[in-house]
Amino acid sequence: MLKKRRVSNHCWRWFFVASISATCCLIFLRMTQPVAIEIKPASPFADTFKTFIHETALLDSANICQWDDYAEKIRTNYALVDSVQATLDPAGIVHVELKPYAPCVVINNLYVAAENNQLVACAMYDIDVTNSLISLQVNQEWLEVWDVQQFKNIADRCTPQFIESFSMYCDKPPVIYCTMNEQKNITVLCEAENLCSEKIVSYAQQVKKYIASKKNLNIAQRKWVVDTRFENQIIVYGR
Repeated sequence: MLKKRRVSNHCWRWFFVASISATCCLIFLRMTQPVAIEIKPASPFADTFKTFIHETALLDSANICQWDDYAEKIRTNYALVDSVQATLDPAGIVHVELKPYAPCVVINNLYVAAENNQLVACAMYDIDVTNSLISLQVNQEWLEVWDVQQFKNIADRCTPQFIESFSMYCDKPPVIYCTMNEQKNITVLCEAENLCSEKIVSYAQQVKKYIASKKNLNIAQRKWVVDTRFENQIIVYGR
């Protein structure tokens, strides 16, 4: 009996070891398989981000354990990303939660000035998001000279009435041309740090009334500029 019991214990030991080995093997195989990925919230950027993960082999589930090592690399590649977290569920799906920086203003219909003072491509945001933002046109020659924070400050100073009634063009910093949408021959010239949308609306309306009161075709066809860049004076001229 004693001999049989030893054989039995011996067998159980080998069975236990074999089970552990088999389990380890299965886990190893499982953890090195490419896995599916789910990114939230859904957006054009999410699709781009998914491509980036594929290209950098982050879909290898073994790398999920080292996700923090990739976080900085991700943020370096994508200025839009504020934070990113990933978890691997038992079904082998990687769940990625993206927190993008908030968009503030659209530049040249190509870029978005984001909350972190970076310019990112408009295509990274849903079109409904970019359509809801203030849009600025910026002289491409001077785009890199402008501070992104200035674009955000400009947007913050714009009232709903002003946004609806005027188009803004940023030239050599800090000059901004504010042109009436309904009467494009009237422009108010100001500087970024002194932009006051209520005053610009008022100046433009006064010029509009002046033109109407003259009932003169020559005056009506001129391009009128209200230059507010000087201290204690406003210069108005038609050309």
